[in-house]
Amino acid sequence: MSLSQGKVPQEWKEATVVPVFKKGDVHDVSNSRPISLLSIVSKLLERVIHIHVSEFVKPSLSDFQHGFRKKRPCSTQLLGVFHDIGEAPDSGKEAGMNYLDLSKAFYSVSHPKLLLKLQQHGISGLLLNWFSDYLSNRRQRVVVNAVASSYLHATSGVSQGSILGPLLFLIYANDLTEAANHSVVPMFADDSKCYKKIEKTQDRNLLQTDLDSLHQWSLTWDLSFNSSKCAAMRFSGKTIIKKKLCLLVDCDVYW
Repeated sequence: MSLSQGKVPQEWKEATVVPVFKKGDVHDVSNSRPISLLSIVSKLLERVIHIHVSEFVKPSLSDFQHGFRKKRPCSTQLLGVFHDIGEAPDSGKEAGMNYLDLSKAFYSVSHPKLLLKLQQHGISGLLLNWFSDYLSNRRQRVVVNAVASSYLHATSGVSQGSILGPLLFLIYANDLTEAANHSVVPMFADDSKCYKKIEKTQDRNLLQTDLDSLHQWSLTWDLSFNSSKCAAMRFSGKTIIKKKLCLLVDCDVYW
């Protein structure tokens, strides 16, 4: 009935958010990840929709996106990056690498613009109407130590804890990798890198041009990069690569 009518019962759109501590100062709310507890029935329907939609949009998803995708673990992205970057010093050249992090990416997704992205990926008719209703009038409350807040409307974002949330984010951020015309932009969910081999001064300028384009993309789609989690590195024959993502790289690769 829900799919045939393009409607989602209001009870299915209400979430209980439980903050899960990550690290750092326990009193800093930004150090907790909000996980949404949703209706089991709604998650069953989401699973069915996810199976069909993920297969439908699979051909149009960027090959540079490795997050939330089958047979594309974090290691495949890292190995590809290390292969490309390693070639530069070996040939006496340099490579410029920028680590990028989208700030509160899952919570900042614009619902109207997400619907536009769904249309661009071929979603239409009753299914598009269903997604429109799925995203509208969503409410959530926070529960901490068995004390619940009142419900508030969630006017943006996709729920962490939902079945469709990760897929919807992949669709929303899919063309980020296309914003850079001169560099490579591999992604793992909302984390990305932008790198380019540097042979001459112009290559540095082109890398900066691509960073500017990525910034403009983020503004267009109501997202922003977290400058405190972004970093720039230069790789050359004398570079020692520092610890990143639990993987240490020097002359050898080891865990």
